[in-house]
Amino acid sequence: MTTNLDFGVSSLLWSEKIEKQIIPILNSYLIKGIELAPYRKWGTWTPLKSDLIEYKNYLFDHSLKIISIQGITFSKEKDFNQKLLKNSSLWEEHFNNVLEIMKTLDCTVAVLGSPSLRSNSNDYELFLKMYKRTYQKFKCENKYLLLEAVPRFYKSNIVNNLRELSLLCRKNNFKKHVDIGCFFNEKEGKVLNDKESLFILNEINECFHLHIANRNLRNIFLEKETKNICMKFKLSTQNSVVFENISQSDNLTNVKQFLFDSCNVINLIN
Repeated sequence: MTTNLDFGVSSLLWSEKIEKQIIPILNSYLIKGIELAPYRKWGTWTPLKSDLIEYKNYLFDHSLKIISIQGITFSKEKDFNQKLLKNSSLWEEHFNNVLEIMKTLDCTVAVLGSPSLRSNSNDYELFLKMYKRTYQKFKCENKYLLLEAVPRFYKSNIVNNLRELSLLCRKNNFKKHVDIGCFFNEKEGKVLNDKESLFILNEINECFHLHIANRNLRNIFLEKETKNICMKFKLSTQNSVVFENISQSDNLTNVKQFLFDSCNVINLIN
């Protein structure tokens, strides 16, 4: 049974312009929470604590919570990700800010995608050293910084496939995040064969946090191959599941279409 699962949706599905129309209707689509992009919401990694609490309470008033956060190294500052990786003090300061946001929002998971942080394969050892240290720091606060296997399709060259991520998680006893759309894009347009389908299903069944996503993260319909995978997996109550879409649409009809498809999948899984 999956009735205790937290099903959420990415706040990047809609634009800030129409959010007040979206939040009140999410429960009707069986959505219990959102995966928030904090920088888009507040434009800084040091927002006022009162602003965080006000937003958390706003969601609570609509029977919603913040399940997870994403876009956690996004910034309008030029070359921010490159500076982050090369400057350990800046890295520590930034992820301390991320952690404080999570604590105030009562959020358990932060998804670390950030392909621009992982674009140079020569930074492999440095990146993993800093990630492992930060993972443990978050874990001490009962928070989880989960690495996403962002594929080469997005110009990521460090831990850019799910097999490598899975091995890393097993070796270090890390909780695992799986993004279905990222796995599809590892295949660069090819249809999954039976062996690959079995692999992704096993990975989903073992993961702590799941993104249900299309190859095309802006498609307002859940694609057939995405639905086909969803028909086959089983989830435990330890999982949180987010329907991922980055359309940032200001078209209410389009947003409702994606939510409708998501609701159908939730009913299918349950």
